[in-house]
Amino acid sequence: MGKTPDRFPGCREEEEIQLIPGTESPTENGMFSYRSGAGFEFYEEGAVKSLSGIGETNTASNIGVSGVGIYKEKIGVDLRFKKLNSGSSKVTVVDDVGNDEVDVDVVEEEISHANIGDIGTNSHSQIDNHISATSNPHSVTAAQAGAAATVHTHTEADITDLDHTDTSAIHGNVPGEISAISEKVSPISADIIMIEDSADSNNKKRIQVGNLPGGGGGGLATKSGSITQVAFGTSNRASIAFSSSFSDSNYSISLSASSAIAVPMVFWRNKAISGFDIYLHDNIPSGVTFIVDWTCVKHGES
Repeated sequence: MGKTPDRFPGCREEEEIQLIPGTESPTENGMFSYRSGAGFEFYEEGAVKSLSGIGETNTASNIGVSGVGIYKEKIGVDLRFKKLNSGSSKVTVVDDVGNDEVDVDVVEEEISHANIGDIGTNSHSQIDNHISATSNPHSVTAAQAGAAATVHTHTEADITDLDHTDTSAIHGNVPGEISAISEKVSPISADIIMIEDSADSNNKKRIQVGNLPGGGGGGLATKSGSITQVAFGTSNRASIAFSSSFSDSNYSISLSASSAIAVPMVFWRNKAISGFDIYLHDNIPSGVTFIVDWTCVKHGES
């Protein structure tokens, strides 16, 4: 037994109700029954009515100006909603049970730069290469960058760390520099010296010793040199070739030898304007080391 609810106007408040067992339907106000297949039924205002679908008239709505609503419909007492689903691998939808939340996140590594709008025409690799380029890809000039031109002129005052000291240089106004240089005691005709040419505005030039006039200005033309035993080889003969020829063969030859042999053991032959030959006597001991100095003086020529 129970109270008749206010929902049924045909029954008075606190009117006792009767539950009818079995398969019979109610026949009087205040009578309820339950039948298999029909469910709960009650009698009201001269008619049998079913309790199925009776309840509060609750519903749900999608509100807001824009967007996609997740409410779908109501069937009976069941409010039905749509599920949240990721449209691609770029977004994840996770049921955060512990926090009663649905977490939506973006998967950054799934986003392709090439698929983003308004990105221009260059790829990531092209942009990276451009940023790291050191070859002036935009052809910026020094003037555009506010720097001095590549080719420009400086005055000595512009150079703050200029040092005029050069300990290895030969200066025109510093005494004692040439006398401090190592001396070659026995110059040969191929040696080079430097002069200032008086016939060419004193411009500096080089001269081979063999081309110097003998004894200085106004003297006889002289050529000289030195050779060692190596120059003779196994033939006991050494050929002397002048770096520049005499005008003719009218010149005298003098020989001097040092070390283990004496002057008579060497002599010259085959004199020509371009040179001559020096010979050794056959009786010079094998393995002897020596130096032969030679000097040629041109007669009547300076």
